[in-house]
Amino acid sequence: MRKVIFFGAGYVGRQMLSIWEQFNIIPDFFADNEKKRWGAEYCGIRILSIEELKKIEDAHILITCKDYDNILRQLQHDGIKPENLYKGDSLYDMLCYLSYNTKEHSFDYKINPIDAVSKVLFDLTNNFVLGGVETWAIKTSDSLYEKGRDVRFVVPHFIKEHGVIAQNKVINLHFMENLNFVESLQYGLEEIKKCLPCNIICNFPLQIFEVVCAAKMKWPQEINLIAIVHNDEEIYYKRYCDMSKLIDVCMVISTKIRETLLQRGFPDFKIKKLDWEISCTSNLKRTYSERNQILHIGYAGRVTVVQKRADLLLEVSRRLYAQGIKCVLEIAGTGDYLQTIKEQIEKENLDEQIKLLGYIPNEKINNFWERQDIVISCSDYEGRSIAQAEAMAAGVVPVITDTSGAEDYVQDGYNGYIVPVGDTEQMVDRIKFLEKNRDLLKMMGERSHQKMWNHYTENDLMSMWEDVLK
Repeated sequence: MRKVIFFGAGYVGRQMLSIWEQFNIIPDFFADNEKKRWGAEYCGIRILSIEELKKIEDAHILITCKDYDNILRQLQHDGIKPENLYKGDSLYDMLCYLSYNTKEHSFDYKINPIDAVSKVLFDLTNNFVLGGVETWAIKTSDSLYEKGRDVRFVVPHFIKEHGVIAQNKVINLHFMENLNFVESLQYGLEEIKKCLPCNIICNFPLQIFEVVCAAKMKWPQEINLIAIVHNDEEIYYKRYCDMSKLIDVCMVISTKIRETLLQRGFPDFKIKKLDWEISCTSNLKRTYSERNQILHIGYAGRVTVVQKRADLLLEVSRRLYAQGIKCVLEIAGTGDYLQTIKEQIEKENLDEQIKLLGYIPNEKINNFWERQDIVISCSDYEGRSIAQAEAMAAGVVPVITDTSGAEDYVQDGYNGYIVPVGDTEQMVDRIKFLEKNRDLLKMMGERSHQKMWNHYTENDLMSMWEDVLK
């Protein structure tokens, strides 16, 4: 049987050993560069010398120390094959190794049946910040609760900044308290154990996902792990593909995301399309700004530079103003860049062309979109934006960047425009063209509405969820 060796008999090695102990397995040996420790034991496990290590053929060596890069080079120089060396200094690295390389935790590609009345846990890694993912999760949980599901939210550290619906229970994993990651893992596993059997919906490939993967390894038949790719950030693809054997269903929100997962080797049969419910009436009843009237442009979402590029909203507005376009940009939302925009509005006297509306509750968002002619998005990366879908359902013409979900909704030049990421000049040109050709607003707006009406009347969301939550 192939030997497994931890290289690094120190604090990190001890932490990694504690993770393995969660699964009732231990490595065969430690190894270390410190000569005085050779032949001794660490945590009851013998420490090998470098020469002893080199004599063990085809051992799997996990580098369990902070100086990973230097140790990797050293061991390769000593003749250890690169394919036998593994990064082993984090929970994530260890879970990757265990899920693919130990007989005890090898997973077949199959979906485990879970009792229909089992609990549904939603991962809210960012707590209840009421961003797009959080709003969707809360709304979806309401629908599932109405269908008789026991729904709960898993958060890293609960801060009650927003009201939580009474029937939804919060599972607090206390990540931000004075616990190291092994203690956090142990605590998280205990909390999840109380909820078995359960479906766990992971919205983010971060801390909570790691704990859920560990739980899936401990109780594979009692957990249905559903991972959702909400945008095309690299970390989603890497981590979900690394953990594909543990994931029962991977839900994607765009065709491009699905294609990327398949290219990375994620099993096709585990991928399902995620849809959501938006308000869309059969008949579009609204008006658009006419020639010589002010053009109305809207943005709804987090007001941040990271991902959403709220700084480019300012740039677009400035460019339009400089080219004599009479328009007003209304920004609905909050975020860490909001104060900067406020200061720039005051400094540049932009209060007539940029309006900051703050957070608009979901029940009032239709009123916001019904007065907009154009919806813009300058995002660097995105999934299939709920805000854009709501805008198009209200007949608003999209002018958006070419992120992963753009082509699922928008046919460039037919019901809106797609521009390259970061290209504010082309975005301004498209808006300017619509401003000069107002009849296109009505034509493209009606096509956008029809696209949303056709899509959301063809999909039965509850049937989709019942299929996923088997």
